[in-house]
Amino acid sequence: MNDADDMATALRGLGYATTLVTDGSLDAMNEGLRQFLRDADGASAATIFYAGHGVQGNGKNFLIPGDAVVRD
Repeated sequence: MNDADDMATALRGLGYATTLVTDGSLDAMNEGLRQFLRDADGASAATIFYAGHGVQGNGKNFLIPGDAVVRD
C-alpha cells in the first residue's frame, strides 16, 4: 500500500489527476479502472501503476485483487 500511496502523491505533485485504489476487491479494482478511463478520456497521457500481486498462466497475465481465492 505504501508504494501506491507514494506514487499517487508523487504524480499529484506533478499535476496529474489520480485514481487510487488500495487493498481493492475485484469490484473495487474494476470500479477504479472504470473511473480512471472516464478521467483519462481525452488526456494526452495516462499511466496505470499497479503495486500488488499478479500471476501468469497459459501465457496470460492476471492482477490479483485483495479478495481473491487462488486455488490453482
